Amino acid sequence: MRKASKKRAVLALLSVLFATCALTVATAEFFFGAKDSTVTISQEEYDRLKRFERLDTMLMMVESMYYEEPDVDAMLEYAAIGLMFGLDDPYSYYYTPEDYAAMEESVEGTYAGIGTQLIVDPNDYLMTVTRVFKGSPAEEAGVLAGDKIIGVDGVGYTGYEQNQAVAAMRGEPGTEVTITVARGEETMDIVVRRAQIEMNYAEYEMLGDIGYVIVYDFMGDAVDGFKEAVAYFREQGAKGMILDLRSNGGGLVTDAVQIADVLLPEGVIVSTEDRYGNRTEERSDADMLGLPLAVLVNGYSASASEIVAGAIKDTGVGTLVGEKTFGKGIVQAVYPFTSDGAGIQLTVARYFTPSGVCIHGVGIEPDVEVVQPEDVELRYGINNIPREKDVQLQTAFEVVQELIEQEDAA
Repeated sequence: MRKASKKRAVLALLSVLFATCALTVATAEFFFGAKDSTVTISQEEYDRLKRFERLDTMLMMVESMYYEEPDVDAMLEYAAIGLMFGLDDPYSYYYTPEDYAAMEESVEGTYAGIGTQLIVDPNDYLMTVTRVFKGSPAEEAGVLAGDKIIGVDGVGYTGYEQNQAVAAMRGEPGTEVTITVARGEETMDIVVRRAQIEMNYAEYEMLGDIGYVIVYDFMGDAVDGFKEAVAYFREQGAKGMILDLRSNGGGLVTDAVQIADVLLPEGVIVSTEDRYGNRTEERSDADMLGLPLAVLVNGYSASASEIVAGAIKDTGVGTLVGEKTFGKGIVQAVYPFTSDGAGIQLTVARYFTPSGVCIHGVGIEPDVEVVQPEDVELRYGINNIPREKDVQLQTAFEVVQELIEQEDAA
């Protein structure tokens, strides 16, 4: 397998060329203008161009002296990837046009691939499987939640190259892809046959007189599915509710805010702050569900799911059950390049819970800590544990029952 470190080194070497080449095109007359042409620029613009002078010289050397005709477009593509890599932020990266299209497919909920949900673990910067979709090719091939995907078809990847790895795992339904996973101390190759994946982001049912809804990610049909669940619980006369955010790696802040608004009283849901100190707030209205509530979380509950969990904990409208959350307290924005369909994802702000806490790198402690037995989690995956073995869900059920009894007594 080709090692990811070598790939990262190549990307780092090429990273700065992206800005250089862009400036070269934009200011061609400044550097190589016609004899009778002059261009007037500000001192600030001149100083900025001077920063890239050596890199521009390098590019010209490659174009004029490389032993074969160079593929400059490919160089620019890798340079763009490497430029974002220089931030040392696994959540900021460049989308090729193909990557961007794949990302939009994921948000919409339909794509051709293997059927896994991933998050980048900041402890090792590896892609970690947080959900294996039921009936998916990945489930049939034996991929488990918690597996670390470190290679695709013999090419090594880290979380820094997540877009490229995801693109490599996707392809025509019926074709095969080999993924290399690290599972504990063991490394193995798993052959998966791609298929059309239809992702549902919310599932719900009644557990006795308590409504139970899982939100897997805050995108696609998550908001509609959650509101449909709440309406169903009301029709069934539910006396309480369990919201399962275990292994929910995040998604769209707007979707998280809409779901939180259903559960919270009037007030701040989340606030964000950029590098310049500019703050924005997302608020809930006075209309709320008002049922006794427990929220299930674990170490892969991240980002937007922590916005919801943090707001629920701070306002006291529900009880968090499970394990400390992931600790991703930063917000990304996606900026498309309309010229060719590419784009970038960039970390633009930190977010704060209603009490003013930034949980980045810290996480949120549950009110009731319950650790899932390791053998159960490894055997079934995080989201596929049978009810009779799911001690976290059982505890959440007991918590809600107790809250119902207290409410009835009052």
